[in-house]
Amino acid sequence: MRILKPLLPSLIKSGLVALWEALSGWSTPSLALERHLLQRVLPPSKIGRVASSTFNHQLALLRNRVELSRGDIPLWFGPFLGEIGYELLYWRGFVSSVRSELGLSHDQVAVISRGGVAGWYGVVEKNYSDLYQLIGESNLAKIQTDVYPVRFESEHQAIVKAVRGNRRFWVHPRLMHQAIAEFKTDPSTLPKIAKTISHSPIREQDMLRSDSNLRRIWEKLQESLPSRYIAVKIYTGSNLNDPSFGGTIEDALRIISREIPVVALSNTETTSSHSDWGISLQEVLKPMIDVPKSLNLGVQTLLIGKSQAFWGTYGGFSYLPLYLKKASLVFKDGATIQKRAHEVMESHAVTTLGTSYKVLDLSKENLIDATTDFLAESLA
Repeated sequence: MRILKPLLPSLIKSGLVALWEALSGWSTPSLALERHLLQRVLPPSKIGRVASSTFNHQLALLRNRVELSRGDIPLWFGPFLGEIGYELLYWRGFVSSVRSELGLSHDQVAVISRGGVAGWYGVVEKNYSDLYQLIGESNLAKIQTDVYPVRFESEHQAIVKAVRGNRRFWVHPRLMHQAIAEFKTDPSTLPKIAKTISHSPIREQDMLRSDSNLRRIWEKLQESLPSRYIAVKIYTGSNLNDPSFGGTIEDALRIISREIPVVALSNTETTSSHSDWGISLQEVLKPMIDVPKSLNLGVQTLLIGKSQAFWGTYGGFSYLPLYLKKASLVFKDGATIQKRAHEVMESHAVTTLGTSYKVLDLSKENLIDATTDFLAESLA
C-alpha cells in the first residue's frame, strides 16, 4: 500500500479520464483502460500479451457481426492518421488479412485514409473517403499533431462526426495496434502475426481504377515525363549533406542526372515530422507542384511505379517503392535509430516481396560509390 499511495492521485485521475472517454463515446472502454491505467502499472511485454489476446477476441466478435449484419457491408477501415511507414508496413497488410479472414471481396471493403491512396487497398472509388475532403486540411494537421506521440490513436470528435454517419460498421486502427502489441515489445513473435500482417505489391491498375480524379491528373502529368527516369525523395537531415560521407547529395544527384533524368517527389503531404530537403538542381524535374494534397500520395505512387528505380532518404515513405517492387537505394546518417520491431517487419516485407531494397548507413558507407553501383545495377 505504501508503494501505491504516491501513485493514487495519478491513478484516480487517470481512471476518471478513462471512464469519461468510455461513457462519452470518445473511446472504447478497453482502449481507455489500456491507455490511461494499464500502461502506468504494467510492463510493456505484459501489455503486449494482453492486447494481443484482446485482438483475438475482437476479431471473433467482428466475424460474428459480419455474418449477422450483411446489410452493413461494406466494412470500413480507418481513419488512419499515423505515419506513412506504419500504413504501408502494418495497416495496409492488416486490412488485407482481415478482409481475407472474414471472407470479404474487395468491393465489400472500404477505407478512410488521406492523400488519394484508395489503390493501395484495391478498393473501388465509392468505397474510399479521403480525410482531406472529410474534415479539411487544417483539422487533419491538428489531429496528426495531437495523436503523433500516442501509441494508440484516439478517435477525434471531428473524424467521428464525419465518418460515422451511416457507416456504423467499421474497424479502427487500434485493432491493428492490439494485434501487433506483443510483436512491438518482442520481435521474435513475428511468426504469430505473419498471417495478420500480409505483404502484397501495390498495382498501377488498382491506383488508376480507384480514383477518376487521380486518373485525369496522371494522364496529363505523363505528357511531361521522360520515358525513363529515377524517382527521388529527400528529407531534411542534420548530416545528410555532409561531404565527409564521400560526397554531398547534390554531387550524387549530378552523377545520377548524367546517366538518366531525375524526377523529384516534392513533399506536400503532412503525415511526417520531416520536411523536404531543397533540391535546387536544374537537372531535376518537379512534376508535383500543382497536385492537390488529397491526391498527393496517389500521384507519387504512380510516379514511382513508372520509374526505373527509387533513390532517397530512409524513412516511412521509402517503403512505398518496396511495395511497388522498384529497386531502391535509401540512405540514413548514423544518428538514425530504427526500432528493432520495424527492422524485423521491414526485412520480412523485403523477403516476401522479393524487391531489391538497400539501406545505406552514411556513417559507414560511401554515398557516391553506393550511388554509382546502384545506377549500374538498376539501369542494366
